[in-house]
Amino acid sequence: MKTDTPGQFVIAGLGGFQALLLGLCMLLAPGAGAREQVVVFDSTETPPVWSSSLTGGGMGGELLRLLSDEAGVTFSINYLPPARFRNSTSANIVGNPNLLKTERNRAIFPIGVLHLAYVYYTPHHPALQIASLADLSGHTLGVLRGTVENRAQFASFDINVEEADSIESLLRMLQRGRIDLAVMVEVAGKHHIRQTFPEHVQDFAVTRIPGTSLPITMMVDLDSTDGRELARRYRLALEKTVHTPQYDAILRKYHGQDPAHLKADRELLDRLMNLYESTWDE
Repeated sequence: MKTDTPGQFVIAGLGGFQALLLGLCMLLAPGAGAREQVVVFDSTETPPVWSSSLTGGGMGGELLRLLSDEAGVTFSINYLPPARFRNSTSANIVGNPNLLKTERNRAIFPIGVLHLAYVYYTPHHPALQIASLADLSGHTLGVLRGTVENRAQFASFDINVEEADSIESLLRMLQRGRIDLAVMVEVAGKHHIRQTFPEHVQDFAVTRIPGTSLPITMMVDLDSTDGRELARRYRLALEKTVHTPQYDAILRKYHGQDPAHLKADRELLDRLMNLYESTWDE
């Protein structure tokens, strides 16, 4: 290297040597160059349970955050169209395991519960007393497309079934009188009523159907890389968080303040944990 004076050469040389030392120190430092691993879960947009557009990612997103913070896991959610979600082969998935068509050695962790509800439009039906299918005789029932497999059962009670592609469509059908009532997930029905008919929320009646429940779950493929360790961490986190004030706050935010409902949801979650415990790996 040619310089005008020896002094300039010495300064330049020291600068380069210092940079080299700094680089070596960074390379030799514990964890240098390592990036925190992000666990990616497949899901599908089902607001207000899972949604990229809602604060906290919706009810499921908030519950998953609570568990992940306890487990020391950094995660992200990859949202897929419903058909692709049902056929997902991802190692990590959140949603309803009954919707999946793929078979994997999955550890299934119930992190919350949902309920089905009857929804009707009160200007057309001031009050509907529904205790059994027989009470729907002569009525037209709206459902999401593909959710009813046995139409003959409804036909035997003289119930006409109409399908729609979205909850919004079902709500509009109710308002226009095309159907008498609809069946949908309770929290989803309430969410879409607020979004679609903000000035007519009081005109829609939403009645939880006793004995109907759906699990909100996270699933980990035990045969995937680090799958068993990830499952172990989430299992411990689940056991530590489900009876905490933070968990209760999320339940109240989405399910309401009814003490009886909250108590029932907790008991149901405990039963689901016992049910799915056989999928957990020691």
